[in-house]
Amino acid sequence: MKDFLTFRNRQLDTLVAILNVPLDGQKSRIRNRFITFIQPRLKEVEEERLKMAKELADKDEKGEPIMENSNFKLSKDNLEKFQKEYTDLLDEEYIIDILESNKKDIDTIKDLILNTKKEFDIQGGYAYEELCKCFEAEEIKK
Repeated sequence: MKDFLTFRNRQLDTLVAILNVPLDGQKSRIRNRFITFIQPRLKEVEEERLKMAKELADKDEKGEPIMENSNFKLSKDNLEKFQKEYTDLLDEEYIIDILESNKKDIDTIKDLILNTKKEFDIQGGYAYEELCKCFEAEEIKK
């Protein structure tokens, strides 16, 4: 049976934030490798967000998106459409296969997440709990 981790796109920023702690040499290298591995997905999500916002933004007479306070100006209808599409994007699954070649790294990341010393407010605590469930679900699949 193939082992894997399943995240939602919305969880990846939280994952990176929790891993953003001082670590010793080997753990630091493993963390950096892992973040480098998920970085393309983070970039893809951000590029999609900007693309959606530009497409739905109000346009000036030249057809260019109108900016207001460093944000794209959206009509009420387009704002609702953007929020729905962006929520759908954030809810998409991101699956990482656990292979012999990365199992040790995944186990180290799992240990760093489940045993973090970071403190969370209520909202952060819920996000952290959901992230922990992703790693704990991996145990069930084995």
